Amino acid sequence: IERVIMGFFMGSMYPIVVGIYAGLFPVTSRGMIAGCIMGIYNVSVAALTFGSGLFIAAGFDWRLLLWVGLVPAAAALFAPLFIPDDRRTAPWGFDPLAPRIATSRLPIRELFLPAVRRQTFLLATMTGLNFFAYQAFTGWATTYLKDVREMPAEVIGTVVGIQFLAAAAGGFFWGWLSDRVGRRVGAWGFLAAAALIPVYLFAPLGTLAFTAVGFAYGFLLSASAVWGPWLSELYPPHLRSTAASIFNWGRIISMLAPPLTAALIPFFGMGPVMMLGSLAFALAAVIWRALPETNFRGR
Repeated sequence: IERVIMGFFMGSMYPIVVGIYAGLFPVTSRGMIAGCIMGIYNVSVAALTFGSGLFIAAGFDWRLLLWVGLVPAAAALFAPLFIPDDRRTAPWGFDPLAPRIATSRLPIRELFLPAVRRQTFLLATMTGLNFFAYQAFTGWATTYLKDVREMPAEVIGTVVGIQFLAAAAGGFFWGWLSDRVGRRVGAWGFLAAAALIPVYLFAPLGTLAFTAVGFAYGFLLSASAVWGPWLSELYPPHLRSTAASIFNWGRIISMLAPPLTAALIPFFGMGPVMMLGSLAFALAAVIWRALPETNFRGR
């Protein structure tokens, strides 16, 4: 029950943050803003990963790390003091004739109007494939490193931590690139990440080379950082946050990944089953390229 409640409120972060920054910043800088937000998340995960490895190696109880989560939760109470109220701030490119705030009791229905229904279903499928791939591959990464590659705990912590640091750097890069050449450019990052997964799983790599491949994978995977501004730009301004919530719809599909992969691993082995992540990333990239562009800077 506690985890359900925590997950429910954590789900508010992404659509609300995207809805705010999409209105406060011009289209040519939203990608970088999204990269900053995702970068902070990935740096936090990397710090937790490094800290976990050190805690375990030092013999401390890992549950002490859970208390770290109290700090940002408490800090969030002060957010209204620093973040502008978008209801009282003229958004970037303000159109006085366009609605700013949804008046419908159920704005999500507008995402399924005939004009945008196909787009909404494709976006939900794309985000679902992304989360499925993440669960199928990254979700098993530490177990794979421990049981198949037989790496010690401190090395696993370093490899995984560097992967998340790379994702932070990648978020800045893909955000910057999407501001200059368009939101769909990140699909190439997904394709490259799909190509790296079999190298990660089956190539005879040493620890240094393995860490380098993990770094590249994390860097490429963070191309999804640009989905925030992209989702908000694909729909009318009054649906910015509702549209951004499509990102979290994909988590419903990703719920299939743990039981499915766990059932298949005894029959096919961990490496071949984790390859499902490569297929899912490639399919997500194809859908990404098939959807409309929203940033036409320089075109």
